[in-house]
Amino acid sequence: MKFLWVLVGSLMLIVMGLYLMPSKTSAPVTPYMDFDFGSKIVYTTDLQTPKEALIEHCDLRGGVFNECGSICEPDVFTCASVCAYTCEGIGG
Repeated sequence: MKFLWVLVGSLMLIVMGLYLMPSKTSAPVTPYMDFDFGSKIVYTTDLQTPKEALIEHCDLRGGVFNECGSICEPDVFTCASVCAYTCEGIGG
């Protein structure tokens, strides 16, 4: 009888685990962004950050991913020269 309860309990845990497992078809997570200027997104200046999700996010927004884009707002007169992962040309 004890064996039967252990078996039923184990099966319940397996079924619950499969039910709660994240789906591979779930919506993609929006990556972290330092700045969103509307026509341009600055993701990060940390170039060690994996860029695959950022490239996918940029493609979904209709932009062009730049591995060494400017951190500055579009049309700004002066700006520090620092490489950042950016998505440019959004909506244009």
